[in-house]
This record gives sequence, C-alpha cells and structure tokens, in this order.
Amino acid sequence: MATNKSCRKDEFDWSSYKKAPRKLAPPVEAALLQGHLHPILEYVHSQPEVRLDIRPGKANLYYDGGSLLRLEGGARSPFRGVFDLGYVGEKGRDVCILDSAAAAKSVVDGFAQRRRQMWDHRHSGSGRDERRHEQAIARANDARSLADAGDFVIVDIEYCYARRNFDLVGFDRAGSPRPRLIYGELKCRGAALNGTSGLRDHGIDFGDFLCAEDGRHVERSKRELAAMIQQKMRLGLLSADLAFEGFSSEPPEFLVVFAHYDVCRPQLRTPLERLRTEVEKRLGGLELLRFADFPEADDGASPLLRLRREKVMGSEQFDAYRQRVL
Repeated sequence: MATNKSCRKDEFDWSSYKKAPRKLAPPVEAALLQGHLHPILEYVHSQPEVRLDIRPGKANLYYDGGSLLRLEGGARSPFRGVFDLGYVGEKGRDVCILDSAAAAKSVVDGFAQRRRQMWDHRHSGSGRDERRHEQAIARANDARSLADAGDFVIVDIEYCYARRNFDLVGFDRAGSPRPRLIYGELKCRGAALNGTSGLRDHGIDFGDFLCAEDGRHVERSKRELAAMIQQKMRLGLLSADLAFEGFSSEPPEFLVVFAHYDVCRPQLRTPLERLRTEVEKRLGGLELLRFADFPEADDGASPLLRLRREKVMGSEQFDAYRQRVL
C-alpha cells in the first residue's frame, strides 16, 4: 500500500500529513546561547561565510555548498556533531559526542582544517555547485545586521513541506512587521530546467501546495517559519532589530531566481511556458509568480547577489527583460 512517502505526488493525502517543525528544542537553544555549545554559535557569528540553519530537532552549519557540521541530539540523547565525509571525497560519517565545552571547542578548533578539506574537494557531493550559489544568495540577503540588509531577507534554505522542496524562503522587508512570505527556487544550469525538479514540476508543486485543503497547509507553514525566525533572532542569526511579528494573510509568492545563467537562451522558453501553464491552471493567474536574475555570481560577500525590489520582476516584465539582447 502506497504511503505519502511513496505515492505519486498527485495522489498525496494532504489530510493525513504531519510535519515536524524546524525548531530546536529548548535544551538545544539554551546550550547554544549560554551553555557548553556556545563556542559553536560564537563561531557562526564570527564567520559570515558559515550559515546555521534550523532543522527539525537539529541544525546544520552550511559552508561552500555543503554541511560543515550537523548538530543532533540534546533533548533525549547526547549532543552529537556529524560530518558527511562525502564532502571530502570519502564515504561514511565522522561523528563526535559534544558533551562538554571542551568537546565543542575541539570541534570548532578543527573547522579550519575541515574547511580546507572541503575546499580541496569542492565538487564532491551531489548538487553541491548549485547549493553553493544558493548559500551565497542566502548570505547576501541574511540580515544578520540591518546595516547590511537589503530589501529582502532570506531566512531559510532547502525547505521541504509534503515532499515539495523550495531552495529559498524569505520575505520583502517593505511589508514588515507582517511581510508576505516568499518561497524561492534557484536555477543555475540548463539541465535543471526540465524533467524531475524542472520548472514545470516546481509550478505544479507550488500551485498544489497553495490550494491543498483550501490553504490550510500554507497557514501551517507560515506558523512554522515564523516561529523559526523568532528562534533565529534569539540566537543572533537574524538581527534582533528586524521588525517581524509574523507573516501577512496574503498568499505567498513564488520567486524563481537565476544565477550565473544566461536567461536569454532559447532553451529557457519552453520550460517557462510550462511553468506558467501549471501555475495559471491551479491559481487562475500569474500574479504570484516572480523572477530575479543574477547574470554573475560571487560568494555572497558583496552586494552583487543582493535582492533588490526593482530587480524582482513579474511574468511579463521578465519576458521583456529576456528580450533585451535578442
């Protein structure tokens, strides 16, 4: 018998779906803030190229398209630090027990060597090149400090809900303190435009997600993400001065971001048409569809990948933009 994990997406049983929220248990948050894991949080604060993202009951320290450390346990089992050796061209996992401040400091002291190893094997691991761009865009729009914040804030990456995956999650600060939620998808390669996880499938996923059970799941996702943002603010991963109380009642927008890819290529025409067809079929229009283009990309340290309001385009505007050199 097929389950929600194995059935076709168009047969997904939304009424039975339950999702573990992206949230750290109170003991984990306390250990990071003022307990023996504080050296790990201090390291993230001091390294803008390292990003900590919250997962259900755990956290990932992302770096250079991979995970520098996955923090697990702490609520019902000892804290563990896990590193996937695939990022350095090997197999298996490197696991350490983080039961003291000395153990946490030892892990932090080893990050420099681990980062060099990851850099030497920077193309090892599935999908890492695209995730490198994803993390760079998130870094350029992370709002750790409002002095460096742009128009938009990226609050999470690699967000999954009911087997629907979104590369980026964020909002436009103009709507604060109750901004509209934005789910985003990143495309860096022509090969990723079609087939499984191509633009057409993303349009289906977004439309089905918004419509499922009259929007009940979108509201659940908003509550989950709002609570995660508040926790990130307490941890100093987002500025404490960020004006955020929760998401607005407006339906979320879907932002397709292109990075280091020539959007004027003819090969993009058909995937775009298929994306729009699926969105319009489900939502009755293209008002929630947005596009942004970064012809050049860096590591996110400069404003090059910063999302600006005037650069985020509607569907027709994006078509006109693509015609600029054709």
